[in-house]
Amino acid sequence: MKIKSFLRTNWHWIIFAFCVGCFFVLAQFKYLEGDDWGYTIGPGQSFADFAAFHIRHYLRTNGRALVHLVLTLLLKLPLQAMRLIHPMLCGLTVFCTAKAFAINRRMFQFSLVILSLVLLGSGKELSTTTMMWFAGAANYIYPAIPVMCFAWALRRIHWEGKPITRGALMLLPVLAFVSGATMEQWGMIAVGVSVLLPLASWYQTKFCAMDSDSPLPFASRRLALTICCFLGSVAGVASVFLAPGNFRRLSVAVRPFFENFVVAQTMMLNTRALLFPVTLLLGVLLFWLLRPEEKRPLRILERMAALGLLIGYAVTLFLLFHPTITFKTYPWLDWVWRGYDVLFLAVLIYIPLKLFIKKDRQAHFALCPLVLGLGSYYMLLAASYIWRTLMPALFLLSIWIAFTLARTSPPSLGRTHKAITAVSFLLAFVVFFGVLRGHYLNSFVLKENEARAQAYLQAQDFSKPLFLRFVVDPRCSNWAIMSDNKTAIWNGVVYRYGYWYMILPQGTMVLYENEDPKA
Repeated sequence: MKIKSFLRTNWHWIIFAFCVGCFFVLAQFKYLEGDDWGYTIGPGQSFADFAAFHIRHYLRTNGRALVHLVLTLLLKLPLQAMRLIHPMLCGLTVFCTAKAFAINRRMFQFSLVILSLVLLGSGKELSTTTMMWFAGAANYIYPAIPVMCFAWALRRIHWEGKPITRGALMLLPVLAFVSGATMEQWGMIAVGVSVLLPLASWYQTKFCAMDSDSPLPFASRRLALTICCFLGSVAGVASVFLAPGNFRRLSVAVRPFFENFVVAQTMMLNTRALLFPVTLLLGVLLFWLLRPEEKRPLRILERMAALGLLIGYAVTLFLLFHPTITFKTYPWLDWVWRGYDVLFLAVLIYIPLKLFIKKDRQAHFALCPLVLGLGSYYMLLAASYIWRTLMPALFLLSIWIAFTLARTSPPSLGRTHKAITAVSFLLAFVVFFGVLRGHYLNSFVLKENEARAQAYLQAQDFSKPLFLRFVVDPRCSNWAIMSDNKTAIWNGVVYRYGYWYMILPQGTMVLYENEDPKA
């Protein structure tokens, strides 16, 4: 009985601890890759070189000065220390995000679990560029910590009545600036937090029925804090977007800016990489469309939308996993594919509007992360659209999934919610196991390649090519599969367009085994 009671009370902590443990195991096969070497070698050893590197980076590369400052300091640590710190920071990110929007204990429990499982089941493409890449994690995972702490503080002030001291008036705008100055997606989320949380509190107080848990009306000090936090977050975001390096980055975009919106839709919904989180999100949408409710004319339309989502998702899965069928084979599949995308996004927008109109207090608050997640999803002011830019959106959309489950769960988990949790856990772990296996097999190749590079440098005979091995699983490596002699990028060689500080002299031929040196 004591064991059952312990499991019933701490089931969310057990799943969270298991996921962090998985992150720790995965990190043991982590090596420096690509940009990691640039931030390790580039800053040099002296303070003058360190400052010059970051100034040059801000003027020529992008505006994420704060993020890259933290990254360069972390990379000064031994690799084994980073293998310990990195999973701890991933766990802290999950905890802070779950706590930020948890208006009750049940909401926190489901948020902690869903966020842990989404990160665990993020797939090879996303995991490789975030959890298994220090530079990627510093840009797209770690910034969630200050942003979510900022949201946590505002929630306690606007919804729980935490007193606003002079210290809070001074420190929270600084935290707002730091949150905004992290990077593009998380910075805009910080601005959204500074607006949406006070706005939801004001709307609830002004137009909705009051209850014992209702937010407090605005006082002069609360209003002053809101304005200062908004200005601080905007100033932080401006420091990123208006950086000279950011304009330079946009000028060399690999595709026209507005094409990114089309790519975003395809990357999120029609891909194996995010199959697990998108499946959870689809389940939530079907719940809101099919749940029992009073009879209304729109109910038949909602049921038709649910049927359309199921058919479109089935076709999408069929296309993703079928090895030969293409749109050229069956042109009508392309219309089903596109229709599913449009319907999915339309329902995702329709449901929050519907709940907002119904004046549901909990829904009003839960709409904040949903709106922020959608905004981050389509906030693509970057040179190109890449997998890791989806991470902030997945974090916020996971809160909406958790809200739905918490909203429908009894005080003690029923069989349905236990089954959902168990199946989600198994699916996430299956995805994680594939990621772990790929990085485990690649780690032996990367270690051997590093030894070959060190021996090549010691020999000082740069007239000969450096031969390296291909990785076993290319989807579990950031740079090791690129073998073009002019743009070779390898873990530990860092050799691209003269941009990075180079370990090898420019012009050194880097070849892979079984590659023709004359090619």
